[in-house]
This record gives sequence, structure tokens and C-alpha cells, in this order.
Amino acid sequence: MLTSLVIGIVSGWIAGKIMDVKKGGFIRTIITGIAGSFVGSAVISLVGFHAYGFLANVIVSVFGACIFLFVAKKIFK
Repeated sequence: MLTSLVIGIVSGWIAGKIMDVKKGGFIRTIITGIAGSFVGSAVISLVGFHAYGFLANVIVSVFGACIFLFVAKKIFK
């Protein structure tokens, strides 16, 4: 559980920097990271890959969080 929270925080922060998100705080970063983890895992598993290890999970979560932020920007703008 703690590892998932750390991955969510790290991936949400990295995705926010990549996607140039100016607004948001700590809770929004965690939510983005956790949502990104779900999105990234779903997309990667559809392709047929699986992430094993901390670094692989962070990369997949960042990828998913970027997708999540991209879709959210399109919907809410």
C-alpha cells in the first residue's frame, strides 16, 4: 500500500511536469498518479506487456498519468 502511494506521488509529479500542469497541489498529484497507474496498467496490458519492479511501475504510471492529463485537458477546456 505504501509503495503504491509512493509510486502515485512520484508518477503524478513527473506527469505534471511533462504535461506542464500549473495548477494543483499534493492531493491532486496523488490522485493523478493513482489514476495514471490504472490507465497505464490497462493500456500496457492491452498491448501484452507487464511491468515488473519499482522503476517499471513508475514508468507505466507516468505514461498513464500523461494520458489521463491529456484527456482531462481535452474534456475540461
